[in-house]
Amino acid sequence: MKNYTKLLRPNNLVIMIFIVLLFLIHICIPNILIADDVMFSNAITNNENILEFLCNRYNSWSSRIIIEFIIVTVLHISFDLWKVLNILIWTLLVKSISKICMNDNYIIDVIICALVFVFPIDVINNTGWVATTMNYLWVVSLGCYSISIIIDYIKNKKISLLKVFLYLFACLYSTNQEQMAVVEFCVFAIFLMYELIKNKSFKILKRRKMLITLIIITICNLLLILLCPGNHIRKEIEIENWFPDYSSFNILQKVELGLTSTLSTLLLNFNTYYFMLTLFIFSGMCIFSKNSFDKILSSVPFSVCIFFIFFENIIALYFKSFYRSITKFKVSALISKLCMFSWNDILIFIIYILILLIIPISLYKIFKDKKISLICIGTYLLGLTTRFIMGFSPTVFGSGERTFIFLYVSFIICIVFILKYILEEKIVRLKNNEIKNRGNTIK
Repeated sequence: MKNYTKLLRPNNLVIMIFIVLLFLIHICIPNILIADDVMFSNAITNNENILEFLCNRYNSWSSRIIIEFIIVTVLHISFDLWKVLNILIWTLLVKSISKICMNDNYIIDVIICALVFVFPIDVINNTGWVATTMNYLWVVSLGCYSISIIIDYIKNKKISLLKVFLYLFACLYSTNQEQMAVVEFCVFAIFLMYELIKNKSFKILKRRKMLITLIIITICNLLLILLCPGNHIRKEIEIENWFPDYSSFNILQKVELGLTSTLSTLLLNFNTYYFMLTLFIFSGMCIFSKNSFDKILSSVPFSVCIFFIFFENIIALYFKSFYRSITKFKVSALISKLCMFSWNDILIFIIYILILLIIPISLYKIFKDKKISLICIGTYLLGLTTRFIMGFSPTVFGSGERTFIFLYVSFIICIVFILKYILEEKIVRLKNNEIKNRGNTIK
């Protein structure tokens, strides 16, 4: 009866409904392999075992040998196996985000499920269902799960033996992908430094052996990525195929490329997650701040989003030179590479920089608890970093929107923290009003 009662709790019911919806969606996915899925499914059919295949891939193309080992294994068994596992991975992502946000309210769980369902379909089916999801969706889901170990430490929860193996596998798999490896290393390293400063003693390291193990796994995967000969070979081939001018770019131009290619997608084209993040930042500031300047400042990212998206036709009609610059930046043009750049190009670039600065400032001012503010800012900056580092890849455009998945998840986490704070503050105010009303009644 106790287990039955737990199952019927609102939080669990939300997850069960989410799983049912995912099941219905996955039933509709045809068992047809396309693009990279075909290559991985044929990987061990031509008198070549899986170890030989992975060795060839490492030496000639990619350092993602752990991820590709799982991809080949799953495809070799069954496409239906991928469907079952993919449903579990989606569910794990929702549960991990909820845990990272320290949430126990079923309303917030509903919001997380809704936000996850907004994922653009081309993000998870760009190079085949299996290859794309296992290289990106699985990575971010397992990455969030391994990061959630920090919540166990904060709440002083005992980590069971099963969880130890799950955390180890999640970290090993997720950090085999370049973007997530950077995120997890930063998160684990910052938390460990925080623990050392807080406790003012190295004795805390004895109680954080699991965390140190995850850091070691992350470092090993980063070294695997950096030393992989296949990554360098692939880079040369992709420069030739995707971006011939890339070989002439210096470091500053690559940084600029990462910035412009990211923010042009978020600002100049309608992006659901950016729109919702800026909307809730502005809403949160209006609710909690009494400072008019703070409200005006927080409205800028949202207003810019509205301006570029909903008034594009007016801009094209009355501000033709400015519209030409917008069109150029939609193709992610570099100011430093434009032969005839205008002041409009520089204006758009300045807007980019202002947006980058205003969002973390607003996130800091919304929350009373500045630890939550710093977590949100860190999440936002790490999300941006995962996309900015794509400026150091010649496939910055060729990889499409799937490289944004880490940034989108960071936006979801920030949105959830804001909505959770709004909901908690409303509950507190309602309770305070009830206490006041009771006091007045007694008088």
